Amino acid sequence: MNNNPVSISKVSIILILGLCVSCAHSPADKTAAFSTMDAVGEAADPRSNVMRAADALILGEASLKSGKADDLIRATQILTVIGARPADAKADDLVKQWSEIALLQNPELAAPVYRGRILGPAYKSGTVLGSSSLVVEQLFLAGKKATVALVPSQQSKLTIHVSNSEGAPVCVKPGVKKKASCQWLPIFTDRFEIRIQNNSQSNVKYHLVLN
Repeated sequence: MNNNPVSISKVSIILILGLCVSCAHSPADKTAAFSTMDAVGEAADPRSNVMRAADALILGEASLKSGKADDLIRATQILTVIGARPADAKADDLVKQWSEIALLQNPELAAPVYRGRILGPAYKSGTVLGSSSLVVEQLFLAGKKATVALVPSQQSKLTIHVSNSEGAPVCVKPGVKKKASCQWLPIFTDRFEIRIQNNSQSNVKYHLVLN
């Protein structure tokens, strides 16, 4: 048996270099992985309150761009009827914000009633920077259908990826342009990770609707 220290050192260096090469080829982040994933998971029922809220948000965003005050008020009325509200109490209430804009454009329109709304789906609004991602964590209860919908405010290349606490994918919807949804039935009460990946160079505003 050769116990030559020089030979042992050479072998060690080769092993270390091999490990370094394999590390160099590992992705530094998840951007590449998310940009190439295929669609996985069931889409939500279009009649659900989450999807009705998603459609109202699409209508509202389009109305802001077109300046159609009556459509903007209609979007706020739909959100009010189904009880949609901001997931964060400190976030802007789009019903209030959009109705104020619509009434400035056309004072004759009827504003929606804010008080007494039954709590329905919650929405989060924000911006995903170009070539980056953000993560929202949400607790979903066992035996109760979980539903999420992603609504970009513009044509985009967003990907929504839902995974459980063990990192296993539950739903993946790549290349979201108008809206995408995921629906599943948690077997256990669990905290799920909802990752929104922006595979374009431009910043993209979004709305995320949760039941």
